[in-house]
Amino acid sequence: MLEHLLAPVVDLAGLTPPEAAALADAFRLVHLPRNSVWVARGSTQGDLGLIESGMLCYFLYKDGTEYANYLAPAGELVAPLAGLLHQEANLEQIAAVTDTRLWVVGREAFMHLVQTLPNGWRMLAQLLAYQIGCMEASRRDALLLTAGERYQQLLAKEPQLLQQAPLHHIAQVLGITPQHLSRLRRKRVGAF
Repeated sequence: MLEHLLAPVVDLAGLTPPEAAALADAFRLVHLPRNSVWVARGSTQGDLGLIESGMLCYFLYKDGTEYANYLAPAGELVAPLAGLLHQEANLEQIAAVTDTRLWVVGREAFMHLVQTLPNGWRMLAQLLAYQIGCMEASRRDALLLTAGERYQQLLAKEPQLLQQAPLHHIAQVLGITPQHLSRLRRKRVGAF
């Protein structure tokens, strides 16, 4: 299963079969029960994860209140970038919103692969490009799309999120209240 999940990374980075095997060997499987924390806010944890099944959510805190700001479904790469890249305190907490199977490689092992594999730096560049692309798309959508358009886009791109994630997390990611999300969902159901 891990090799299948890593295939896009291997293809993008142009890794040879031995390099791909070295990458796969660095990962270990972690089981996260629902509501368990993978990366604590303030920690310098810098592991890289690949979600086999389940879902993780990135949370930010403001004035003691937790806000969901990104949902990562199965198949996604996840990483606390501050910890991974700079060993700095992570501003976000990353937690399982469903029971999750996560393949993890530690920062030291990952950086060793980056430095020793012939295509390691390309692999890191592709990872960063992917993460930056996700952040830019989220920011762009928040600024340019209405709540209804963001909901429709989420429904089209990630329908499993709407079935698995708690509705209050989905509402926070969309930047709306749970009541507004309920109205959008009723309007969508009424469209059929």
